[in-house]
Amino acid sequence: SETPDQGASDTTPADSQSRDVTTSTAAETSTTTGVGLPRIGDPVRDGQFEFVVTGLEAPGATYQPEGLLKDEANGAWLVIYVTVENVGDREQAFLAGNQKILWDGEEYGGEGFTRNGTNVEDLNPGVALAATLMFDVPDGFPNLGAGTILELHDSAFSGGVSVSL
Repeated sequence: SETPDQGASDTTPADSQSRDVTTSTAAETSTTTGVGLPRIGDPVRDGQFEFVVTGLEAPGATYQPEGLLKDEANGAWLVIYVTVENVGDREQAFLAGNQKILWDGEEYGGEGFTRNGTNVEDLNPGVALAATLMFDVPDGFPNLGAGTILELHDSAFSGGVSVSL
């Protein structure tokens, strides 16, 4: 399992170098199989946010980052590490609970908090956050890469962008 630096929040300025950024559309991708979707490490955008999934942990019953209390899932924790950068021109709130996992016709909502101690983070333009997203999924959730999709949103009302896990 990949585990990037899990520091609290990161307030690095926006990267001044140009990057390839993917904005997903239904015509180009399949959100049932993940074929043609951006993958871990690919920058994607929804609204004012640019997201990069930097790593994940396969589902497990407990999650205990160094120095924190153990957290038990009702099913199993699927832990996803993502950076979120405000690439817009005004402040925008990032909410962990707006993120979703899609698999086999089912939708799994994200917990309303991140593991770096916040449930809402207001990001000014050019500011980034390293977030640890938590999803309580059923025991026996499939190995990742079996059509598991992370849908990332800049707000509860945005169209979202999909990343194949």
